Amino acid sequence: MRWNVKMAKITDLPTELLLDIFQRVDNASVARCRRVCHSFLAVANQIHLTSYTLLIDHQNFSAWKFFRSLLNNHKLGDHLTELKVEWYRRTEEPETWTPKWIWSEEDLVLINKLQKIEQTSTIKPETFDVIKYGGNSEALLPVILCFTNELKSLDMGKVQLQPLVIDYYSNGNRYTPYLPFLGIADPPDPDPKEVEDEDSLEAFEEVLIPPHVPGDSSVLWFHANIGHPGKYLPGLKNLTSLSHGYDDTTFTSEYLWGWYAKYLAALLFLPKIERISVAGCATLGMGTHDAIHNDIKKIKSRGKSTVRELAFWDARMNAEDYVAIAEVTERVTRVSIESNSNFVDLEERPDIVYHLRKYNKALEAKDIIIQGDNGENIGENKCSYYDQPDGSDEDEDENSQSEDGEGEPV
Repeated sequence: MRWNVKMAKITDLPTELLLDIFQRVDNASVARCRRVCHSFLAVANQIHLTSYTLLIDHQNFSAWKFFRSLLNNHKLGDHLTELKVEWYRRTEEPETWTPKWIWSEEDLVLINKLQKIEQTSTIKPETFDVIKYGGNSEALLPVILCFTNELKSLDMGKVQLQPLVIDYYSNGNRYTPYLPFLGIADPPDPDPKEVEDEDSLEAFEEVLIPPHVPGDSSVLWFHANIGHPGKYLPGLKNLTSLSHGYDDTTFTSEYLWGWYAKYLAALLFLPKIERISVAGCATLGMGTHDAIHNDIKKIKSRGKSTVRELAFWDARMNAEDYVAIAEVTERVTRVSIESNSNFVDLEERPDIVYHLRKYNKALEAKDIIIQGDNGENIGENKCSYYDQPDGSDEDEDENSQSEDGEGEPV
């Protein structure tokens, strides 16, 4: 028996019912609903996006699609409180290749307009050039953070620093077959003959990668656009929790491991930060880069960091760096330090414990963990080599600026 019943079209359903349906699906589905029709867009816009996972260089182009939605609705991130980042960088394996994202002419007009508004005024112009090109979706992150003023938690995931993840260095590696899929061999990129003449990894890095990274293939566009006290990305100003990992499963080079600790120096002074957990943060083995104790001195900030919990995993910093961090904190109640090797000399651990407790009065020795041992067992060195005469490390007032003032970039 067949029922001769006329089914209602989904577009004919009342707003209340559509809203109930949309609230039961994931963020990606809601984003797709926005693009179906004006009716769906109106309903979907009533749903507040509170959390989102940004997939960097994923084959489904979700990061690009999310950004395109943001272009059409700047309020999309107004209620976002939690943002996670996952990394899917391209490798030598063809199945991981993500083609270049192609913007429509209308999209490019919107991007140009976006570049001129006050909210994105701190973004480096080169970031927008990379976005328009459509090759490196990590460049989208700092611009997205311009529209997430209520963000409380940012989890950067296990960061993959370079646009192409390789397993080893070899002058014999040939990258020509990959270039069309990476979307970085088209005009106006360098003369193809220049690449053909020296088709090595070095040529790939020196000739082809630079237009898509902020001057250094070991720096993210997020790093380059963090800002400094008084001029942070809008999405970082209300951040209370930050996690920044590092993907160490691929060998980059014998002299380079981790991400630059200089960017941690800036993150320590975020106005409302309470918890920071980092992995692969390094000042050692980073070429000629200065240690974080020098980077911290370059930042002018009124008062000290508001951070309460610090965790360092697979860290590559020395005792002087941790002492410098201690000097700019006063509210810390828990610290954990685990190095990927013995970069913290066993004899210097008491120096770190002493300085952490000297500047953070509520921090108990038992809540300081260094290489699996707690501060009570480690002890304190009150005659620390790193200790300075009273007053010599209290120069914040002289160089201080208010949160809205001009600080000095790292």
